[in-house]
Amino acid sequence: AAIASPNSVLSEHAFKRLGLGGGSDDEDEEGYGSDQEGPAVEGLQQGDADELAISRLGLPAQLVATLEKRGITHLFPIQRAVLIPALEGRDLIARAKTGTGKTLAFGIPMIKQIIEQDEGRTPGRGRIPRALVLAPTRELAKQVEKEIMESAPKLSTVCVYGGVSYNTQQNALSRGVDVVVGTPGRLIDLINGGSLQLGEVRYLVLDEADQMLAVGFEEDVETILQQLPAERQSMLFSATMPSWVKKLSRRYLNNPLTIDLVW
Repeated sequence: AAIASPNSVLSEHAFKRLGLGGGSDDEDEEGYGSDQEGPAVEGLQQGDADELAISRLGLPAQLVATLEKRGITHLFPIQRAVLIPALEGRDLIARAKTGTGKTLAFGIPMIKQIIEQDEGRTPGRGRIPRALVLAPTRELAKQVEKEIMESAPKLSTVCVYGGVSYNTQQNALSRGVDVVVGTPGRLIDLINGGSLQLGEVRYLVLDEADQMLAVGFEEDVETILQQLPAERQSMLFSATMPSWVKKLSRRYLNNPLTIDLVW
């Protein structure tokens, strides 16, 4: 299956050919629209490049400065496809493979909204998270947290996973946190122990949802989702769409928009 190169961006013409649309419950097991022909990555005209420039997207100045300092000046295809519907508050299902820039696809709109909510406020000790990212492995959780932390160093991020001390993670949460990234098992342990409260979570991301099933986290994931506020934005990223992932989307996402970058 071919995907657009993560080192290039789609022109507006190619982007329109992505065919964004909602998926139905009776679509094939492999995914939503997976049999369609993928768009070619086209050469950018100056106007296209300008439109995709980070500096022209209406993002907070501090976020733009941090991204540009990291050498990120234009959006990757998955980031371009996700940005507007995510900023509109839509629930999303996105098929995208690892290495295509999907962390910032959900990270950029999530960071933007939290930064704007915090304008004029002094972050308080003991504040509880507004964003929760679930990942199937500690390696992916650490990678996602690193990406968010480097893109928004003024936000407090905490990464939690098994095999390390509870106390360190509990202490980090008690100091106040904006974004929590973690594996389902340790998240449940912290919830049950009273260290992690989910009452103010407004942004939920399920990253590599199909791998949650592969490593046996399906029950833990559903337990966590049942404890989240009903008023939230949910974004689900998965390379494939097995029946459990489709069931999750039907049960826990609100009229999601489907974005497919896997062909």
